[in-house]
Amino acid sequence: MRSLWLAQRCLRRCYNFFVAQPGSSSYSRAILLSLAAFVLRVVRLDYRALWWDEGRNIFFARLDWVSAAEMSVRSGDTNPPIYRLLLGMWMDLAGSSPFAVRVLSVFFGVLAVVLLYRLAYELYGMRVGVVAGALAAVAPPMVYYSQEAKGYPLVLLGTICSAWLWLRLHRQFGFGRGAGGWVWFGVATLLAVGAHYFALLFLLAQNLWTVVWWRENIVLRSRIDWWQHLAKWLGVQIFALVPILVYAWWSVAELMGTTGQTFLGVSVPVLPGFHDVARWGATTTAEWSNPAVHTLQFLHAVGIEIAAGPAATSVVAAGAGLVLVVLIVAGWRDCAASRFPRLNWVLWLGAPLLLGAYFSLRFTYFFARFLIFILPCALLLAAVGTESLWRRSRAVALSLGLLLFGTWASVLASHYGEPGDPAEDLRGLAQRFSQLQRRGDLAVHSYDWIQGYLHSYLPATAEPDYLFFSGAERRVLDEVSRSYSRVWFLDYKTTPFAVGNWAGEWMRKHYGLAVSESFGNAQLTLFARPLETNTPDRNTQFAKKIGLRWRAIEAEAIPGDVLAVELVWRAPSVPVDAYQVFLHLLDDGGRLWAGRDSGPVNNLRPTVSWHSGESVRSAHALLLPLDLPGGEYRLHGGMYSLESGARLLTTGGGDSVLLGRVLVSSP
Repeated sequence: MRSLWLAQRCLRRCYNFFVAQPGSSSYSRAILLSLAAFVLRVVRLDYRALWWDEGRNIFFARLDWVSAAEMSVRSGDTNPPIYRLLLGMWMDLAGSSPFAVRVLSVFFGVLAVVLLYRLAYELYGMRVGVVAGALAAVAPPMVYYSQEAKGYPLVLLGTICSAWLWLRLHRQFGFGRGAGGWVWFGVATLLAVGAHYFALLFLLAQNLWTVVWWRENIVLRSRIDWWQHLAKWLGVQIFALVPILVYAWWSVAELMGTTGQTFLGVSVPVLPGFHDVARWGATTTAEWSNPAVHTLQFLHAVGIEIAAGPAATSVVAAGAGLVLVVLIVAGWRDCAASRFPRLNWVLWLGAPLLLGAYFSLRFTYFFARFLIFILPCALLLAAVGTESLWRRSRAVALSLGLLLFGTWASVLASHYGEPGDPAEDLRGLAQRFSQLQRRGDLAVHSYDWIQGYLHSYLPATAEPDYLFFSGAERRVLDEVSRSYSRVWFLDYKTTPFAVGNWAGEWMRKHYGLAVSESFGNAQLTLFARPLETNTPDRNTQFAKKIGLRWRAIEAEAIPGDVLAVELVWRAPSVPVDAYQVFLHLLDDGGRLWAGRDSGPVNNLRPTVSWHSGESVRSAHALLLPLDLPGGEYRLHGGMYSLESGARLLTTGGGDSVLLGRVLVSSP
């Protein structure tokens, strides 16, 4: 596949640049580790269906920077844009299939393993580097998030690369006097914070590292060129932080409605207060009344997400977490390398955990996976601890290693075998939509991720026009009705029939409802506008003095098309019984091929609600089956009693009327 070929070429170039020269032992070990990491990440890559976050990323990746910023406000999204920009460029090269979009995460994930190996190798030698790389290659969280079209692998790659470049730039004072190393350092830092805002906690820890280094090398040793280092460091911070913070400031201010301030005639967003932002979040697991309980919940979530991965059970996560803690403690006691002091490890691992616990209590939108960037630190310390225990007791080190890899293997087996939540698997919806969709159709949705989802699963030739629809935009539907004869509604956790779904109600009032099918938590509904015809009005009279007026249709169609007709009903008095309207498609032999029943005006105006002498306009639609043979068919319609099932007879004695004819040909 083109996506795999592109990923392989990128990896080769990255190895040569970051790892070692080809032919060296370091390079060979990096290749073996990357192959293992690649196999674990590419296995069953597209087995699970895309889900909400992935569809959203695909949606935004197809937009330019300005459009993405504007749309993020409309859709309530506040993610930074860097990963989505890279994903958009990747999709232009490799395509947008689920496998292709996830290969980018595989590439980031494999490269993160290699760079962690390199960082550990430079700090503590070859054996620690190999162990750290092996742990990173098989760690379920790193495998899991490398199989999703999300920004977490880029966060891991950016933080590891930034830490490695920081080490090289600060190994000796004056290293990297040129701009090249600092530019790469700035790019890596930008990738980290531009993939997820919580990576700012890593940047905070990194700045604290710099303060420690500054004290040892500038203050205590009285270096004379301190200002050069300060200028370069500030340049990196500005390069990495300013674009992301400006984007975050503006998008959050727009979401909070705080952009009304002006300065010199220019609208300037005002940054909301912390408490305002906290209240904006949509989900929370915080136990507000009991901080102790909440802290335990936080540690439990971190143990699952960071130590064992989302597919792990609490028992397995506890076992893996306990082994990691033992190895981390042993590693911290033995990681006295002067180039990267113990305090730096504490800041990388401990500071984000403390701040994350605080945010989880005060900030309503928080998940433990937001702290995924602490995992490389934990794995590197665990590798140091493994090496330390190996020197003291090989049996203990081997036992802990086997226990850790055993628990991780069970988690990976569960991950590969679990198909995911069937209620969130919308591949059936995409397939059905692809079968019935026609050129010129409009797909209306109120969730941006649905559009991204369909874009990934649909062939390029089947892409409809899309309308991202907000519940406040009633006028939009009037414009839609003038431009499109077929409109799809893609609803999530609701239906056009739900109470309060005024958009669905509007469509049912003005369009015929051809089909409405459920796919897990989603609903796929096709509305069709009645066909325009120049035939004269026809009238008939049913029993109970119910009159019908319509215009006969003469149409050509193919299987999967929709026949829509407008029926005008009138009764001199309010009907006592509730009647249903039926449409039947019959061949010349009278065989029924398709049918649809509904109340008048798609159940909005039951007959018992009619007023005396009122004319009730009702649009009705019928979907032609995909296996419908070619030939001429007749469209019949009528009414029947919901209570008895008996059809109302016409004055001529028939139980239906001929509404039109349709000539069906092969697609």
